[in-house]
Amino acid sequence: MARFGSTVTLAAITVIGEITKEGCSEITERIIKRIGMSAVHFPVIYRYPVDGKGGSGFTLIQPISESFLVWDTWEKLNGAYFFLCSCKGFKMTDVIEELEKSFHVKQVLVGELSIADDEKVSRGNLDVHR
Repeated sequence: MARFGSTVTLAAITVIGEITKEGCSEITERIIKRIGMSAVHFPVIYRYPVDGKGGSGFTLIQPISESFLVWDTWEKLNGAYFFLCSCKGFKMTDVIEELEKSFHVKQVLVGELSIADDEKVSRGNLDVHR
């Protein structure tokens, strides 16, 4: 069995729909609870553009004891990129089902990264779920 922290699963999900800070915060809380993880610290939200740079939207970062969740939103495109990175296993279907309560899930990419000494170097182990 791999040591805790020696690998992480990274999910990148494209969603389409009305994007709000409050909505993303609520969905984040639901996902964390459903996949059995723990929020640590408060989420941080960065609003864009800054000094005329960047698109129109916000980035929400929520640390969890098992890694992190991030929203990268694009208001003019009516969508967002949602990222979940965790060294603890989770069911991808649980995450997708929670997102589908509020959004159209357009694309899901899932990969695994490893920092374990005994692992081979690999590239391209990415699964496309939609």
